[in-house]
Parts: sequence; structure tokens; C-alpha cells
Amino acid sequence: MILFKMRKMRKLILISTFVFLTTGALWFKASPTSTFCTQHNNNWKVLLSEALPDGTHELVAYSAYYDNRTAGKQHIRIISATNFTDDDRLYCELLYEDGQTIASTVEIVTLNQQSNVKYPAVFVLCEIPMKIKEEQNKASLPIYEQQRALGKPCAVSFSIHHSKENEEGKLKDYIPVQYQSNGHGAKIKMRNFAVCLPPYSIDNISPEHLVEYLELYQLLGVQDFYAYSNSETIPKETKQVVDFYINKGRLTVLPWKPFSDTQDTNYEMAAINDCLYRTMFRYHYVIFTGPMDFIIPHVKDNKNLGALMEHLDRTTVRPGSFAIRRAVFHTKPENHINLDTIEQYTEKINISEKQTFLDQTRKCITMMNVRRLQFQARRKGTSVISIPERVIEMGSVFAWKHVTGYWGVDVPGEEAIVHSYIPCQGICEDNQKLVYNDVTIHKWIYKLWRNVNTVLKQMSTIS
Repeated sequence: MILFKMRKMRKLILISTFVFLTTGALWFKASPTSTFCTQHNNNWKVLLSEALPDGTHELVAYSAYYDNRTAGKQHIRIISATNFTDDDRLYCELLYEDGQTIASTVEIVTLNQQSNVKYPAVFVLCEIPMKIKEEQNKASLPIYEQQRALGKPCAVSFSIHHSKENEEGKLKDYIPVQYQSNGHGAKIKMRNFAVCLPPYSIDNISPEHLVEYLELYQLLGVQDFYAYSNSETIPKETKQVVDFYINKGRLTVLPWKPFSDTQDTNYEMAAINDCLYRTMFRYHYVIFTGPMDFIIPHVKDNKNLGALMEHLDRTTVRPGSFAIRRAVFHTKPENHINLDTIEQYTEKINISEKQTFLDQTRKCITMMNVRRLQFQARRKGTSVISIPERVIEMGSVFAWKHVTGYWGVDVPGEEAIVHSYIPCQGICEDNQKLVYNDVTIHKWIYKLWRNVNTVLKQMSTIS
């Protein structure tokens, strides 16, 4: 009997070893932490903190997404910041709805456009372990058909010691995994366009310009906007505009606060890539641009972004993203367009509304500023329209990495330009001879005034 039990124990050990070697995974017993699967993460969360010989190392996470776009592999991609490296040999702890957890290997990929940062923003890739199918004819099947994922994890955490509890004996914290609608989540009808704004864009913008920004992009065909903000720093007047568009279902504001007093960056790259994965399989096109930048079609027949993208899709092969060059527009008062020119647009307006039109147009930076410089250099002054499911890593001015088989396209200036309205600081004075008058944007001047005027009236009744 004793010999039989020893043989059985040895068999279990061998089986467990085989499973770990072939799948990179170790199963743990059931845990009551499955409640993490239904929790919503509201901000940066510290998932691992360890005292190592060279100091304390931390891993903080903002969001986690299922990603199956790599042939033969399925990952959980976590938007994180950490001073851990691959040499520290971390493990992912994947949590399933039944309470089981499984440890898997970790790969840390530092995002581009960062330097001298204590906690660089990273992708942490947790490979979902695979197991061999049990069919008798599995040897004759392709490799990707011989294996299947060990279920769909609903939350993820990290460890160094394969332990479900931290040093104080408390259960670890997890972050929920988001499944987008690529056949592995709830089916959602894809919309056409969304805009992703960098962190704190709406924290430092006047309420009038925010209305102008959102309304003009909606005229161009954008349905939704995503912003990352510390709501405590938004001025009261701007907060009223933000709440108005949130209630309309047009604006989503995601909390973005430092995870510690020592945070030395706003993690712009982390926010940009979170927005990339958050919008993936939900929008056909996602625009990455700043609060002072407007992508304006310059082809005569392209009256909105939808027409522009139809044109670009016809004239390009397997595009993953489109980089549109930026041109700076003077915002000095002496460079404003003459109001006599604006008055030509008042023919469709009632006489009683003419003065209101002129008064509000004076406040619209896009309508009053028509003098622009020559294009800024590529990869220094561009905004990006991405096809999210074809991009792996997004940068601030171009896509750093695409899915295999897709690539970035540089859009000619005669087809579209980023109108960038920023204060002149040296560049204007140094390039006066390169100034052009560009009134392309005036084709929307009447509709923009109507929409802005309507919003301001609605907000006045609310306040």
C-alpha cells in the first residue's frame, strides 16, 4: 500500500513537472479572489512591491487587455510602470472565474519615447499557457490546432515567489482583464471615429476652446472622445463643459493621478497605448492628437474624415496607421483674419444673429487664425489616424510597431494637414517668409458657429 501511494505521488509530480515545462504554467488551488473578476480598476494600482538588494522595486498597473494577434500565442497585455526588469524573473498570476490561479511567464517591454525615468512605462506580457489537445490524431494537426488556451483569465497579478499571498499573509491585489469585441468579448457594433487625447489635455484648456474642439471634430465625423485627467485640477468652468459632454455620451474621462509622490512623469505613452487597446475592435479609426490640433482634409471633395479615409484606403496597401503632418498657425492678434472676410459668411444668417455670429467667431481660434507656417518635420510634427487592431505600440507622433504585414503611411500635405494652433515662440519670427494664408477650415464656419451657439445656450439653461 505504501509503495502504491509513493508511486502515485511520483506520478503526480512527474505530470505537474511536464505541465509546467510544456505550458510554462503552474496551477494553484481555488481562491476566494474571483471577486476581482468583476471589479473595475479606477486608476494606477500597485500589484507588486519587493525589497531587493539594489533597492525597492515596484510594479504598478493601469489596465490589462487580452491580445491574440500574435500567431500561435495569446497574451494578457498590461499597461504598467515598473523598475523591475526581465532579469528579476517575475511571474504572472492569472486568475480565473472559478477561483483557480495559474502562474505564467513574464516579458517586460519598455515603451518608446522615454528617457531617464525612474519607473518607465511598459507593456507587461503574460502569455496564456496552452495545453495539448487530447485527440488521437493530434500529431497530424498543425501546431496551432494541437494546442488551446487554458481557459480565459479574468484578472492578473504578479509575484516572484509563486505565492498567492503577500508577506503579511493577505491575498494579493489583481487587475481585471478586458476582452474587446474581436470574437472573445461582448459583440459591439464598431463606430467610425474616436479621438484619444494625451493626459491632462482637458485640465489646462479654456471652456470655450474645449467646446470648439469637440464640436469641430464632430462636424468632421468623430463620434467619441477619450481623455485622461486628474478631475481635481480641472477648473470649475471647464468642468461644466466636461460634465455636459459626458452626459451626452460623447466624452469619456479616465482618471489619471500619480500613483505615488515620487512619480516623475505623466506617463503619456502609457495613456496613449491604453487608449489604443481600449478602443481596439470598437472603432474603425482612432485619432491620436493634441487639444490644439485639428486634422483637416484638404482634398476638395473630402468634406469630412470619413471621405478622407475612404480615399486613403483606396490609394494605399495594407495600412496600419496614417501620419498627417502638422502646420503651425499664428495665434497672435495681429495675425487674425480681417473681420470683413468673416462677414461674407453671414449671408445665411438672420440680421438679428449677425452680431452674435461675429462675436463668437472672434473667440474661435480655428476661424480667426488662418496664417500658417511651412510643415513641421515628419516624425516630429504629426498626428496619427490609426486602425487600432493593426497597431502594437503607438507613439505620440507615429505608430512605433504594427502587426506583421501592416505599416504606417505618410499622408501628403495636399490631402490633409494638421492645423496646430499654438502660441508663437521663436519659430514664427524665424519663419515669417514661409507664412501662407489658409482658409480651408472656413468651409465649416457656419455649422461650427451654429453648433457652438446651441451648446452654449443649453449649458446656460443647465447652470
